[in-house]
Amino acid sequence: MQNSKLFAAIDIGTTKVFTVIGKKAGDGRVEILGHGLAPCSGVHKGVVEDVAATQSAVRSSVSMAERSSGATVDTAFVGISGTGISYEKRVDTIDWVGEHGVITARDVEQVPQSIVRNGVNGSHRGRKTIHAIPQSYSIDGKIGVHDPMGMHTRKIDVETHLVEGSEAEIGKLKKAVEGIGIKVESLVLEALASSESVLTEEDKVRGAAMIDIGGGTTDVMVFKDGAMNYSTVIPIGGFQFTNDICVVYNTPYEAAEAAKLAHASVRADSVRIHEQITLPITSGNTLTKVSLHELCQLTRERANELMRLIVLKLREGGVIDLKGYRVVLTGGASRLSGFMELFQLGTSANVRMGAPFGYLGVPMELQAPAYSTGAGMLIWAAHQEDDEPKPHAIGQSEERQSQHKKSTEKVRKGGILSLFRR
Repeated sequence: MQNSKLFAAIDIGTTKVFTVIGKKAGDGRVEILGHGLAPCSGVHKGVVEDVAATQSAVRSSVSMAERSSGATVDTAFVGISGTGISYEKRVDTIDWVGEHGVITARDVEQVPQSIVRNGVNGSHRGRKTIHAIPQSYSIDGKIGVHDPMGMHTRKIDVETHLVEGSEAEIGKLKKAVEGIGIKVESLVLEALASSESVLTEEDKVRGAAMIDIGGGTTDVMVFKDGAMNYSTVIPIGGFQFTNDICVVYNTPYEAAEAAKLAHASVRADSVRIHEQITLPITSGNTLTKVSLHELCQLTRERANELMRLIVLKLREGGVIDLKGYRVVLTGGASRLSGFMELFQLGTSANVRMGAPFGYLGVPMELQAPAYSTGAGMLIWAAHQEDDEPKPHAIGQSEERQSQHKKSTEKVRKGGILSLFRR
């Protein structure tokens, strides 16, 4: 950026590229100055397959954001997701802390770098570490420590959540951005970014499962005791719902997408049994009449499949009973009519829709689930620049803020490292 206090974030999704430009305001919030949205056809299930098509979408999105903000983008934080992302938990012993007799904030901040630098055993050939996120520490036999700062020891064990990506896929993603002259400041896991804008600190402490349903994938991320402790990607998103309509009714994708947005619901009983819509036939000039009841039944079947996969993945991550967690649905495809109610009935969970919080500085027009990742990346980027704490949840008690401020802030902010920061 021309001004070092400005930040740009680029969310490259399966169906769209969303660019947002902003700066950190004096009160610690993020002030969004401009944004741009462009359709994208070069990404499949979150992975760049056509670099030229993706690059064109990035260029259009960035240009719109520059025009609306009056700024010029030369560096950007870029989101990464897709089926090529892998996750690994590991435990490392750190024996260089406490050089002055006590663990300092600087020691805590250097833990992720040390893990990545020395943790050859956790890396895989052809893979790159994107984030190293400490989850808890063990000190002198005391386990489950979330903030070791101020404790007296010279050795700690740290449990870390590593996020890795394919070198080849990362290369194509960076090429799509850097090919138009924008340097990738850092790669940011998109699910992590979304959590920045839709989860409160209280959510993360009490326990929350964030379900980000995008165009090509569904990202699942679980928080407990203020730390992220599980994440995964499901290769199903809004595209699959639309594609079902294409295949079953032999209609073009654009017509199927329009029908989904205008009429689809997971509640087949929400339409009259004889209601119909008209769809064009692929490679022809004829039209066909489609029963809305059948269309909604088709949508419901895909929604049930996605819900079962989400629950299965959560169980793999140790979340057996969702009643103890807040489930937050976000992402553009999460707005499918009736899906939140279906999930709530099917799991008995406490479910809400998630969108960027206005009190974080996000303008009204971007306070929608489709913009959670882009807005979250900008918030994440701004908080990498200094040690100012993030705004706490509205309504969170002062006692709870005081009790959890150190643990949640230090683990989250001090413990995230991107190897692509230059």
